[in-house]
Parts: sequence; C-alpha cells; structure tokens
Amino acid sequence: MRKACLLSMVLLSLFVASSVCAGQLEDGRAAYERGEYEKALALFHPLAEQGNSIAQYVLGNLYYFGLGVRKDEEQAVKWYRKASEAGIPEAQYNLGVTYRDGLGVRKDEGEAVRWWRKAADQGNADAQWGLGVMYRDGRGVLKSISAAVDWFYKAGMSYLKEGQRGDALTALDRINTSSPGHWLGAKLQQAIYAGNGDTSEEPSNASEETELKESISQGTGWFVAPGIVVSNFHVLDGKSTFIVLLPGGKKFPASLMVRDQANDIASLRLTPQPQYCLEPFRLPVPPRR
Repeated sequence: MRKACLLSMVLLSLFVASSVCAGQLEDGRAAYERGEYEKALALFHPLAEQGNSIAQYVLGNLYYFGLGVRKDEEQAVKWYRKASEAGIPEAQYNLGVTYRDGLGVRKDEGEAVRWWRKAADQGNADAQWGLGVMYRDGRGVLKSISAAVDWFYKAGMSYLKEGQRGDALTALDRINTSSPGHWLGAKLQQAIYAGNGDTSEEPSNASEETELKESISQGTGWFVAPGIVVSNFHVLDGKSTFIVLLPGGKKFPASLMVRDQANDIASLRLTPQPQYCLEPFRLPVPPRR
C-alpha cells in the first residue's frame, strides 16, 4: 500500500488564493521547492498556528519526513489532524497512513479507514486505493470483494484524471489480481467492435464483409467493474456504435463512458449488463457431512 504523500503540487497551487497570508504562503512554497526546508518551516509554522489549514498540512509533512526539522511523527499527527478536520483530503489520507502503521499514534486500522473514506469521498486517489486494499483484506472493515473492486475502480479513474496512467492501470489490475474466484468478469478478456452504424448484424455477402471490416476497428478490453469494460482510446476513437463480444459468442451493445486520448484509454458500459458481471461469483458451498 502507498506511503504518506509528500507535498502535493496541486495543493501548493492554492497558496496564492489562500487569504491575506498569500504572500507568506507563496514564499514558503518557493523555499520548499528550492529544498530550503528550514526556511519553509519558519514561514509555515506561524501560519499553521494561526489556523491556516494548508500551512498545517505542509507542517505535518515537514515533521513526518524530517525536512528542515528533526523527524517527529507525533508532531506530524498533530498538524495532519488539524488540517484533516479542516477538510484537506491530502492531510486526511496521510493521517490515515499514520493510524494504519501506528506512527506517532496508536495503531488503529478502523480509524485509518474512517479518514481515508473522508479523503476518498473528495476524490483522493490514494485514499480510494487504500480503501480497496482494506476491503480486500478485511482490515479495519468487514471484508468485501465487491467494495474492494468498486474502490479500486474509482482509484483507477481518479489516477487517470490526474494523468497518472501507470498508477491507473495498476489500480485497475488490482481488480483482477485481488479477487480470483470471486469476480469472474474481471478475469475475462473481451473482444470489442467499434463502428459508425449497426455492427451487430452479420454481413450477407463478400462486399458487405469488406465494407464492414473497413469501417470497424477491433480491439480487446477487460472488465474492471460490473458491466464496465476498459479498452484503448484508439480502438473507440471516432466511432459511435460499440459491441462487446463475450465468450460463447453473445454480443452486448455498449455506450462510451470515459475517453482519455493522451493516455490511450477509454471505458464502456454494457447494456444490458451480463449476469456474471452483476454480482460476485461464489464457489459452491460443500454439503454438510
């Protein structure tokens, strides 16, 4: 599972709009980016004491990683908690990490889940990933493969939006590797046909077959959630009709959900959903002796 996040550059970009303290925050950011952590600490500390939640989060990071100050996990927890209570999702994620690992605070995986859920509900991808692991392994929460699949999918989509393709694909792959024997659809590679017309009808002659092949792009995809297939953007680009061919030859129409040309990834929703993708697959229960 992931470690605590270092200072988020996205969050740092909020400094200039933070209030009358914008100048001091900007100076602190500049010092941080230059690696002048002692100077950054001197600038952020008074702002954190005054209740600035962004400064509190940064101060937590400085203490947690021992940047410009002696590493002090208890101080890190103190400042992460203040920033978390103010609603900073990155701080909520990091506070959850301290509870998960028992760093500067008594280990409590249930409390880690609680803070990660707050961050995940705000779209924090690392927290969504963490919840996927916790639900998969039954740590701090009742084990639920379906909930784990849901959180891994959300994490994948969040990473994708952030342009982190590698993390996105890893999160989606966790659905396959974490639930063998439980989520049957996640393990099946599917054939996808994309075109600009009715691709569900078979060609009646050689001419129609040639025309169909020229107008249709073909590719593969993977189920990552109930009725959701992820494929490549270039397979679906410029097409308006999508058909997913399942094992056994059954075809399902699908609609386009998400497109990301830069990362060459897209997702489809099947309509109607195949039955085996609607609910977790469960092995037969042996009869009682």
